[in-house]
Amino acid sequence: MDECPFLADSVEQVEAAAACGKAMRRHARYSPAVRNTASPLCATCHGPGGYRIGAAAAVSCTRSVLCTKWQNFHPGMNWIDYVCHAVNEKSFKGVDLNLLVVFAVLMRERSTTRAGERLFLSQSAVSHSLKRLRTLFDDELFVRASQGIVPTPRAEALYLDLVPSLEAIEGKLKGADKFVPAESERTFRIGLPSALDVCLTPALLRRFSVEAPGVNLVVRPIDFRTGPGMIDREEIDLGLSSLPDIESWHRRQEIGPRNYRCLFDGRRLRIKAPISLESYLSLPHVLTSFSGERVGVVDAALAKLGLQRRVLVATADFSSIPFYLIHSDAIATLPAYAADAFSRVLSLTSCPVPLNLPDFSLSMVWHARLHHDPGHSWFRTMVAEVISKLHASYGSRRSAPEGRRRRQGRQGKPDSRSVGRIGR
Repeated sequence: MDECPFLADSVEQVEAAAACGKAMRRHARYSPAVRNTASPLCATCHGPGGYRIGAAAAVSCTRSVLCTKWQNFHPGMNWIDYVCHAVNEKSFKGVDLNLLVVFAVLMRERSTTRAGERLFLSQSAVSHSLKRLRTLFDDELFVRASQGIVPTPRAEALYLDLVPSLEAIEGKLKGADKFVPAESERTFRIGLPSALDVCLTPALLRRFSVEAPGVNLVVRPIDFRTGPGMIDREEIDLGLSSLPDIESWHRRQEIGPRNYRCLFDGRRLRIKAPISLESYLSLPHVLTSFSGERVGVVDAALAKLGLQRRVLVATADFSSIPFYLIHSDAIATLPAYAADAFSRVLSLTSCPVPLNLPDFSLSMVWHARLHHDPGHSWFRTMVAEVISKLHASYGSRRSAPEGRRRRQGRQGKPDSRSVGRIGR
């Protein structure tokens, strides 16, 4: 039998077929020449235009109203029968599906040596698998670079297509596993900025001691730049920070908006809360900056008012700040949860910022391969519950009293939401 001349003139047709069986890619072509010689397909499947198709229309078409070309190549077979029949097991003959696992790990590690370590294979075995992958897909897939290997555009596209399938298979294989917190000895790895670490981790450990005494925790420092990459390299199972830029294979759960508070040593400075904008600007500031820059969200807000501050020191480590404040006549502007935690434990003073600052958004991010993992699902739920309770205990505090915010609003309205950097 000759090859079926059925063709698709749009991505929508391919996606519609995929919804009915993931089979259309083997038969669909994008050749105008073929399109011009083929008879229009039945209007029931393809609508008045003859070729356009939607997934709902394809699923609903169960009649045997077929075009002449279709009948010639698939006599008596309707659309649904064709789509479901088109997945041919013989297509996998001679294909080692384990190569796809090697390919996925190479995409994450970008190194044959590290991929071998992850897969418990030698570097030469991984190189041999890569050679077979290149033959299978008729593409170089990876090319050498100054640091490891980089994927070709074809490899990037393949990865996006293959990852959901590998995740589904992994989920089926692990579907029978149950996670029992009280009996588990699993180790979870979470990435947190130190501002969250100081208040979230102690609360998590308290919950672990009650609900999952055998469970262990590894905490790694992250920021908006490093978090997604650490997730891909499996250095962390879960990232919690302000992470605006993630990949399509990541999953996100929004935690919600947060704002800032001032932190200073009131006894040392002989200042009581709340403080005025004049007192705020008269003091040198400690700035938290992941990038090393000496400007942050406070400077942007001050610039709108034609004001500026002096930055005494900039650091990426939130946990160092209270110790700076104890030994210097300075003030810091921190996420409210960190400022409150430091003030309670170290007897520092926390108060509203005398300036209208935009909120920043917190979110949890993880790799899609862990999305259906029962243990990871339990861990995500616990983290979300703990941070929600912490936020409730601190109270929903505004960065300035309402009267002052209204007066400042007349001078310049700030952005409604700040995402990405939490630098102050």
